[in-house]
Amino acid sequence: MLQWNQRLLMNHLQICLSNFKYLRALGLRKSPLMALPNSIGTLKHLRDLDLGGCRSKRELPRSFDKLRRLQSLNLGGTGLKQLPDSVQRLIELRHLVITIKTTHLKEIRAGCWTSLQYLELRCCMELECLPEGMQYLKSLRTLVLKHCDSLVSLPRSLKFLSKLEHLEIVGCLRINLKMELEEEEKDLQLSLKTLSLTLRITCLKRFATIASSRIFFHFAAITNSVLSKLVRSTSMATESHFS
Repeated sequence: MLQWNQRLLMNHLQICLSNFKYLRALGLRKSPLMALPNSIGTLKHLRDLDLGGCRSKRELPRSFDKLRRLQSLNLGGTGLKQLPDSVQRLIELRHLVITIKTTHLKEIRAGCWTSLQYLELRCCMELECLPEGMQYLKSLRTLVLKHCDSLVSLPRSLKFLSKLEHLEIVGCLRINLKMELEEEEKDLQLSLKTLSLTLRITCLKRFATIASSRIFFHFAAITNSVLSKLVRSTSMATESHFS
């Protein structure tokens, strides 16, 4: 019955794709489909693809890199074990949400994702570190890390992201924000407009000195006097939630 339903859904989607060659947005959120048809690569005008919540989807079709005009891609809540190379070849991507089931993401290569402005890693429970090559994301303005339970550190390469304005970290319980810099990098400093942290942390050694114009803290069991020691900023907004 399951295989029959999969074939029925796949056939229906293939018919739709063949009839809408100029489609600009495609939403398949929480679809039970285990795979996408290879014909999706024929959607040359597709700008927005939402595959969020497709838990059964464990791989993307070979033709995926033909979606050259794709600007927004939601892979949050999928069953992908690793991000395929075809996604890095989507050079016009501006908004990307990812969930993967691996300890390490593939290295970001020079020339990839040069237009990316928003990157969110969501519920990557096994991910231990961000990928090498983050410095190549020259257009990145917002970085969101949500419930990546095994993530322990931020890469030094973030210091080279001159356009990064917003950093949001939610529920990454093991993360250490104190980036160890090489001697020649001592003068580099993030200049964020907003830094939002939602954590259950009491250890001050986990935090680096980060320049920011506005900071939001959502800490459990931590006092305002302690918060004042964490980060240097021009203005600070705090919300302490006590359990």
